[in-house]
Amino acid sequence: VIVPPPITNTDNNQQQRFIAMSVFVFIWDFLGLETGPATHDLTTLKLNARKVCTLSHDEQMEQYDVTMVNNQHPPSRKTNKAYAQCFNAAYAYHLLHKGYGMDVMDTPIEVYYEINGGKVNWALGMMLVEANNLDHHGTFGNGVRGVVDAYYGTVSGGESAAFLFLSLILAFWLLFRRFPQFRRLLPKRKSSESKGEN
Repeated sequence: VIVPPPITNTDNNQQQRFIAMSVFVFIWDFLGLETGPATHDLTTLKLNARKVCTLSHDEQMEQYDVTMVNNQHPPSRKTNKAYAQCFNAAYAYHLLHKGYGMDVMDTPIEVYYEINGGKVNWALGMMLVEANNLDHHGTFGNGVRGVVDAYYGTVSGGESAAFLFLSLILAFWLLFRRFPQFRRLLPKRKSSESKGEN
């Protein structure tokens, strides 16, 4: 069982804020909810889902198109899986409230498609997390390196280089032993007969 960290910062009782992206953008757009700093909470999500998800499919699509135009969202922001957004709304509600323990009123998330013109995605989020773990020398402080050291012990640069070199030698040896067709990549040796002819 994975237990998420507490949502409330116990040091000064300030509520942490989280950024949601990807499918959350599609859900909020489909239901006509506000995104960005004024992101609607889970209570509003549930109310709008009740209204939108009881409409016929054609009515849902018409409302979605109107919402996208009225909010001046680019066509690239529109999901090609609009039919799944009522399910996704229920999933998001239960994930955030029941799974992560977030309040349904004043939910501590902000939904973003882009920030300052840059599209928000998982790679950007991971880069920001890791960048926050760098110390002033550009090495990982308590981030990834700290996790590796905790599990495997501290490894010096020389030990890492030696391990990498030996691993590569072993990998090439296994590759050429197991797959003879790779031997063609090696330079051909001249036979002793051809040496005597020169």
